[in-house]
Amino acid sequence: MRSDGAGLKALSRAEMRRRLSRVRDLHAVLHRWHRASSKVRVHPLAFGSPWSKIPVTVLIWENRKAEVCMPGRIHGKRVVIVVAQEFEDIELLYPILQLNYEGAEIVVVPVDEGLHPRPFIPGKPVTGRFGHTIPIPVMEEGKRYVVQCLDGIDVDETDCLLFPGGYSPDALRLNQDVLQLTRRCHSAGKIVAAICHGPWVLVSAGLVEGVKTCGYNAVHDDLLNAGAELLDVPAVRDGNIITGRVPDDLPEFCEEIVRALANEHPRGHRK
Repeated sequence: MRSDGAGLKALSRAEMRRRLSRVRDLHAVLHRWHRASSKVRVHPLAFGSPWSKIPVTVLIWENRKAEVCMPGRIHGKRVVIVVAQEFEDIELLYPILQLNYEGAEIVVVPVDEGLHPRPFIPGKPVTGRFGHTIPIPVMEEGKRYVVQCLDGIDVDETDCLLFPGGYSPDALRLNQDVLQLTRRCHSAGKIVAAICHGPWVLVSAGLVEGVKTCGYNAVHDDLLNAGAELLDVPAVRDGNIITGRVPDDLPEFCEEIVRALANEHPRGHRK
């Protein structure tokens, strides 16, 4: 193959196959390869193959390499995560990273209610059981998530409402604004997700009767008394409600959210 453009070394066909391994229709890349007019060229390629229904971007670095950047499965979706004092830290941090990696915009809503983690300091921000505050000190605000107040949440602009566990749900289930937001999201067909103690909010919002659910052992009685069907599985989707069991089940829980937002079928139950 010849070199196209000053300073841009042509890649062999084998090398392009290796570096563009995530793209099924390689011929579309090869025959539409354009001249590089600068050090970095962005070349959008829209494939009509059944494997790829989303645009693919090829970045070409001068004298270096070509890579494919593919939008995540839920690119453009908006996930709102609501927490109060003493939320379960990992049940906030993990979904932020995983769902944003899959393309979602993440909005974290801190509700300053519930017990303050020790030590108590007046004005202390909403803090998790293991010390992470909001904004999150180890994660740059504005990069993978933004912080917004509860009254600024628009149901029409929300695709998923998510409740982590910890002691946070015990405070949120008493907040009428949170319950009203939850009911409105559910009525509008949005995904409503909760893990660990999080289903407490769904119970208080009156959304679980006849619904397949799972959660931490401490919420089992509440789910059953509210008429839910209780399953011992990592995560379950029933309609537009998704529940997860415990922190160890976060991968399955987040995957179920991604599949729901991407209009994919549920994974099925696995203990």
